[in-house]
Amino acid sequence: MTLNAQAQPAQQSDPSPSKEMKIYAAYISHFIQLIDWPRKTNHSNTIIFCTDAATSFIDFFQQLQLSKNAHSHEITISNSIAYPDCNLVFLTRPTIQMLPPSRTRIIISINYQQVHPNTLITFSKKANTIQYEINITELQKLDISLPAEILRLAGSIKR
Repeated sequence: MTLNAQAQPAQQSDPSPSKEMKIYAAYISHFIQLIDWPRKTNHSNTIIFCTDAATSFIDFFQQLQLSKNAHSHEITISNSIAYPDCNLVFLTRPTIQMLPPSRTRIIISINYQQVHPNTLITFSKKANTIQYEINITELQKLDISLPAEILRLAGSIKR
């Protein structure tokens, strides 16, 4: 497993991510391991993970990945959701930016008033518990399969 961070304009150093953001990072890390990614992804086994999250989240996620050292994919991390080859996008705030259609891009969002229309997995916080919802309609549009474990643990499955 290799981790690469794509250079972006310098940002101020963020404090450590919140417990909630660390839980999201753990979920996403687990999802990356379990998802059956298509072999045609970027002409290699590289997964490009893009996020609008703070630098502290990206740093924590990288450390989490290094400690697991269990992925068969190389993971490149970008702090720009505008990167065209993203395979996995984590949106931490509402966005009006539309991402071009892709059959190999998973969008994960935190539940706000408005969730990106192509979101596959939506995190929500209920009674101090983090849950996620899976949008089956969006899953059927993708060339990616989710294992039963991810579907079984979902708080709800939306059609």
